[in-house]
Amino acid sequence: MEESNFNYDLESYMNQMKFKLNTAIYSVTNISNKGNQLSRKIQDLYTSIEKLNGKLDDNKFYEITDIANIKSDELNSYLKMLTHDIPSEIEYTAKMEAKDNKLNLPDVKYYKCNNIRHIHSGKSNRSDMGTKQVVDEINAKLDDVIQLTDSLNDIGCNYNLCQYKVSNVANIITNISQSLMSNIEQRCNEDNI
Repeated sequence: MEESNFNYDLESYMNQMKFKLNTAIYSVTNISNKGNQLSRKIQDLYTSIEKLNGKLDDNKFYEITDIANIKSDELNSYLKMLTHDIPSEIEYTAKMEAKDNKLNLPDVKYYKCNNIRHIHSGKSNRSDMGTKQVVDEINAKLDDVIQLTDSLNDIGCNYNLCQYKVSNVANIITNISQSLMSNIEQRCNEDNI
């Protein structure tokens, strides 16, 4: 009877491990997907920022462009972490643990990281919208970005500090985006929307 209990305990342990590892793979696939979605939302935000060209004093627009471009480099680095680096690290660790226990795991599906393109201050993406309307559009796009970064915290993955790493990156992206918006609003308010 004791051997029967041992076999049951071992089988139960292996099933729990396989479930844990499969959940980790599923979660980081979802994280990579959300990183891809987030990169597209941030690019939409940058496209809206370009609409400020011709609406503000040139120097203020150039300042906004410079700030946005510096932040785009940071954002691209963190988006790559979401779409590739964190999922790759978790996949590797999970597959090594699965291999040690003679379990098969599916591969992570990686989604493309769409790099945030720099805003060219000479490029014209002018619109018929007034400055306040453009700023309102930028705010709406920023809300979309923040909502998506918040949704990263809802992905449950208690494997190899995955949730901590993802939450940390999501918070950094939110802070960078909010800082960008604060700079835009400051310069637009100087022009008395």
